[in-house]
Amino acid sequence: MYRVRILPGIHPKPLLYLLTVLKELSRQGLVDAALCQGQADLTILPRGAVPAPDCGGLLLSAGGSFPGGISCGLSSADTLSLSSIREHSALLTLRRSLFRLDGRLLEMQEIPVTFRRVMEPEPEALLLAASACLLLGGGDAQGIRLP
Repeated sequence: MYRVRILPGIHPKPLLYLLTVLKELSRQGLVDAALCQGQADLTILPRGAVPAPDCGGLLLSAGGSFPGGISCGLSSADTLSLSSIREHSALLTLRRSLFRLDGRLLEMQEIPVTFRRVMEPEPEALLLAASACLLLGGGDAQGIRLP
């Protein structure tokens, strides 16, 4: 089981969405992960969050880059981005090869993401949730399905 830590960012809405999605993905057995407060395998940094010294593991950050971290955003320098977003779907773009937490290599590609708009996810929250799901081993040949 992977330990996931989400640090608070500037806005609380993306944090609530991320918490809800990751708990539901785990409950449904789509990822083997649990939220934690200390040392983590994956630490998610929404915009404005600052990594804590005890984060450990892989950093997934929006709006900033950290040594050894994976950046999410709309810049060509970001590793993960959304190339399009619609009412119930989006395309997650992997701009560079990277490894999932299970060691599996992911090549550059576009990955379809479907989601429900019950919580009206902001693009940043959707991008972080889909990216975290991907890194945790979620998704299949049809893409990523978020609750």
